Amino acid sequence: MTMNIKRFFTVLGVCFLLTFLTGGCDKSNNTSVNFTIDLTQSQFSQLQAYGGFVVYNGIIIAHTANNTYIAVSAYCTLDNEVLSFYVSQNYFMCQSGHQYSEQGAILNSPGAASLIVYHTSLVNNLLQIYS
Repeated sequence: MTMNIKRFFTVLGVCFLLTFLTGGCDKSNNTSVNFTIDLTQSQFSQLQAYGGFVVYNGIIIAHTANNTYIAVSAYCTLDNEVLSFYVSQNYFMCQSGHQYSEQGAILNSPGAASLIVYHTSLVNNLLQIYS
């Protein structure tokens, strides 16, 4: 029982931190999205560099080595951890080591679900993320 309470407060703390820093902690993997971000805003400054990524509205948005933007659901399908993007290997990874391709396919954990992949469209400094 102690582990469950500890896990609850850990997740609650992560969600609070994500809400404060990125504007969201939606783990519902909502497949119907349509929003636009302004890459000149400070909260999206990491997206200016290749390999930069942000988590926003439950979606991880990354700037690839090919100078494109990709967007997938931001949480590991096995343990619900927030993903990170590793540009040198071209994959997303959970803290526990589960890996997903840039196209959201699971790379190293049989039986796991793929990530939801969203479309992106860049016009000037406005990046649209949509399903």
